[in-house]
Amino acid sequence: MVYQNIRAISLLPSVRASKGGNVVTEDGEDSVKAGRFPAEGHATVQEIDNNLASQVSVSEIYAVVEGLNADKGEAPFCMFNTVKFGVQAAEEAE
Repeated sequence: MVYQNIRAISLLPSVRASKGGNVVTEDGEDSVKAGRFPAEGHATVQEIDNNLASQVSVSEIYAVVEGLNADKGEAPFCMFNTVKFGVQAAEEAE
């Protein structure tokens, strides 16, 4: 189940078309607000994360661009670590 859901996330057109690379942790950049990851894609991944977390113990899902270099202060361009539903998820994705 974990594999299938993570695979589905990785194949979403909005995930595959995300712009730019990973973020620099000091910047505190929000990929959705910066226009690097569409709000629709964020909301879709959030719902998949919600569904997965309801059936399997999952602490976090990270979306990274190949070549992540933590030694240079890079972090995943998007992280999902909290179950959020409906309006709350949509508002945060805007």
